[in-house]
Amino acid sequence: MTNVDADQAELPDLSPYRDPLSDTLEEAKARNARIQALIGIKQQEVKDLREDLRTGRFYAAKLRASLKAHYGYQSERLRKYGIRPVSTRKRPPGESEEPAPPVPELPEGPEIEAAPETAEAPKPEGPATAPPKKPGF
Repeated sequence: MTNVDADQAELPDLSPYRDPLSDTLEEAKARNARIQALIGIKQQEVKDLREDLRTGRFYAAKLRASLKAHYGYQSERLRKYGIRPVSTRKRPPGESEEPAPPVPELPEGPEIEAAPETAEAPKPEGPATAPPKKPGF
């Protein structure tokens, strides 16, 4: 547009094309400015939304904790509020922890050969077995 305006004396018959192009260029610049403003607004709105969601999760956790404190963490009334009550499994008398599964024995025969021992393997430190876990902990 700048070069066409500078040479307007030499190119008088281009005005039917120059004027609509000038109008279109101004409209595109205005539209781009509006888009940039909307992008800024959108970014701020997204930031505000994330903050609202974070605050909402905080207060929802507080509300759930208050309901559990009021009714008790095992109460079935918590289901009304969409909270799953904590249930503890009660074992019948005489039932103990499940025994460990038996270790399968390796087949003996000529197809399995032991590796030659060149050095002693390091011995593990600590107890050979882990203590049994108590349920609910």
